[in-house]
Amino acid sequence: MIYFPPGRYGVSKALKVMGNNIRLVGEPGQSILTKLNSMNYLHVGDIEKNLLTQEARKVTASVHMGDMRLSVRGNGLGSNQWYVLAESLRKPEKDETIPAEFIHVYAINGEHIELSSPLIGSYEAPALIPVNWVTGIAIDGLSFDGANYLSEEHPNNDNVMTLSWCQSPIIRDVSGWKLPNLFLSLQGCMLAELSGVKVTNGLSANFQGAIRKFSYAVVERGLNMGNVITGIHADRVRHAYTTAHSKLRLGVPMGTRISNSIAIACRGAGFDTHPVGSGITFVNCATLGSLHAGIQVRSSDTQVIGCSAADCLGPGLSITKTASDTVVTDFNSRRTGFGRYKNKIWYEHGAIYDWGLRTNINDATVSDSAGIGVEVSTPANGGIYRNIRVRNPGLHRDGKRIGYQVGGNTLERFIFTDCVAEASGLPLDTGFFVRAENAADGLLSGCKVYNAIQPFDVSGKNVYVTN
Repeated sequence: MIYFPPGRYGVSKALKVMGNNIRLVGEPGQSILTKLNSMNYLHVGDIEKNLLTQEARKVTASVHMGDMRLSVRGNGLGSNQWYVLAESLRKPEKDETIPAEFIHVYAINGEHIELSSPLIGSYEAPALIPVNWVTGIAIDGLSFDGANYLSEEHPNNDNVMTLSWCQSPIIRDVSGWKLPNLFLSLQGCMLAELSGVKVTNGLSANFQGAIRKFSYAVVERGLNMGNVITGIHADRVRHAYTTAHSKLRLGVPMGTRISNSIAIACRGAGFDTHPVGSGITFVNCATLGSLHAGIQVRSSDTQVIGCSAADCLGPGLSITKTASDTVVTDFNSRRTGFGRYKNKIWYEHGAIYDWGLRTNINDATVSDSAGIGVEVSTPANGGIYRNIRVRNPGLHRDGKRIGYQVGGNTLERFIFTDCVAEASGLPLDTGFFVRAENAADGLLSGCKVYNAIQPFDVSGKNVYVTN
């Protein structure tokens, strides 16, 4: 264990941790590290060197989701060992992600290796690379002050803490302030446990960040599996949490769970996923006062459970066209959509704005939005929306007083069940406005409208309204 007594410590060179079973411990808010140059504060492991120096083996046959056996020629593979299974190790094309996952080998039978769990993905002719984990890492009670880090000469890609190739690291009660860069980056990590991450005054004065820099609280880059993050407190950063490519563009974050967290005055969405990610879950996360969306989903199989957004210039919840199979339960949006972003005028769109594939929203409330309450737009298809209540939409002077707007030339297969639109004071223009001329199998069932000039304005092929 390395203990940092209360005090301020100038960091002139990055602190690098490459060994196992190392704990860095300080007193929360009192053991403070400050930067003296543009180096990282703290770097645990090295994902690029670790991966590229290992000897890869080719799997001799294609493998598929759910398989628990691989065929590999040659000796030297070990049982009870972790590997990365990757589609290839070639240099990826621009914007390409090479599919990959962590696997554990528990037995070897000749040229067959038996896995401890079924494969998540399918691969044509993958490579198998041994993992040399950094294990037994704990960082507890350290704080980071970026007051000396306010110059154009410092590159934007600096991180305060980077954890690479770590299994089961524990990060607790760490904090940072005045940091116009990324606070905590996870890449190639598995079963990480983060709790009590506090980042304040990220110095992002606008969407481009102060002095053209981005600041983030927690970012997962590339292949990560099963990380658990709780208790993020972030203000004036771009995102409290997001995902991104790693330098190698190998794999995506999978199965991460972010809970009991709050983002205030963010310059982007408070909680976000890029298209890089699968199976990310947000539980009891709240955004207050974002200059963009409250929560933005751009990846596949995301879950948003018991979350909320209030006083955002963008939508409370944005599900983009790159998202698929998003599940939202018990979401609350209040006073959102009063601003604009680039060419997007948010009060012309929904407080819940869905243009993803096969979205499922259950039990949501939208109140006092600038524009439309809920908008489902092309290329969204296959969405199911249950028990949503929209109250007083269209409060912006130029906003449309529409509860639900569903439309698009390619929109098809949507169902709204037991949804409500209502207004106090001025009536709604329309409760449900549906324009889906080419839609197939659209259904509004058991939906109610209170205080509207036109409760239902519905047209489209095979679109039905039933009690």
